[in-house]
Amino acid sequence: MKRAKKKSYVIRGSLAAAVLIIFGLIFWNPGNQNFEPTTRLSTQFSNIEWNMYQGGPALSGSRPLNQLDFLDFCLISDCISNPNPDSDFGEITWPYQANGAISSSPAVTAEAVYVTTEDRRILAVEIETGNPIWEYPAEAPTDTSPAVAGDMLYVALREGKFVALDRNNGTVVWDFQSSEPFFPSPSIHNGIAYIGSGDKNFYAFDVLTGEQIREYDAGSRIANTAAVNEDVVAFTTQDNAVHIVDALNGDLRLDYPIGSPYTAPAMDGKLLFVADLDGVVRAIDWTKIQYPMEKIARRVRMTMFLWGVEDTPPAMKGFVWKFRNPREVFQNTPTIAKGMVYVPSLNGRIYKLSATTGDI
Repeated sequence: MKRAKKKSYVIRGSLAAAVLIIFGLIFWNPGNQNFEPTTRLSTQFSNIEWNMYQGGPALSGSRPLNQLDFLDFCLISDCISNPNPDSDFGEITWPYQANGAISSSPAVTAEAVYVTTEDRRILAVEIETGNPIWEYPAEAPTDTSPAVAGDMLYVALREGKFVALDRNNGTVVWDFQSSEPFFPSPSIHNGIAYIGSGDKNFYAFDVLTGEQIREYDAGSRIANTAAVNEDVVAFTTQDNAVHIVDALNGDLRLDYPIGSPYTAPAMDGKLLFVADLDGVVRAIDWTKIQYPMEKIARRVRMTMFLWGVEDTPPAMKGFVWKFRNPREVFQNTPTIAKGMVYVPSLNGRIYKLSATTGDI
């Protein structure tokens, strides 16, 4: 009896220890520790500046009028209500002719316009005259948008290189070589440069030193820019999913299935908005966290719904609303402003949706 009792204690203790070890491995990843960057630089706009794709790390694509400097520009409402045929508003100030297509949006500062070209160059031109300041030769045609933070210019290139240049003269400060091409534009926030690659990894670098902070294996190619805020980083992958990753340690918080994505998500408040080629716009609550076994439990509940055991299908974690028009194709990042979401379609229409309900 004593031996049996002792054996029972040993078995119970071993099982408890095994459970603790399993949960420890699930919730703790020694490779993803918090990292303190050497600076807090971000791509934030001011006055006439527009420092990256969609304007800023959240990719909202808009900005309040009170943040604009109108010393050199007139209010659009004034120009419409009081048209002046003698005004030069809207006239071409200068053109710059590249030798190849310019397929990306530029980064704009008070001094220069930075753009990539299909003739394998990164260009800086004077904002007042359009005269070239410097150029950086790329090895392949480039169609991503540059990002400006402080005195640095960050560009992802098709040859698999991510470069940080001195934006004043175009010299290389640091670079990183991936095994596959870079398709997205970079996002810079709180001293960290975020970029996804065709090698299925999502990278984070210190913006000043180029030190690789971490990499996250997304399991599929990443072709679109990441939306970033103080808490999370969100990006789409080519296996039709949105990955929401913790900005501090790089751990996955939520992955959400979507239709075929062609472009990046956008953030506003607690919501993440993403459009896809299937004519669907989704609002996702990025604050939700997906815990271990939750996806398996949802699959079981979905199976029970299909068998008729449950009356309603289980809701996706993070679901807020979905707008769908099967006749449309959405291939642009949504723009968010004043509680509204604006999404253009391939058919030439623009949809204005409520950010809270998804209603037109």
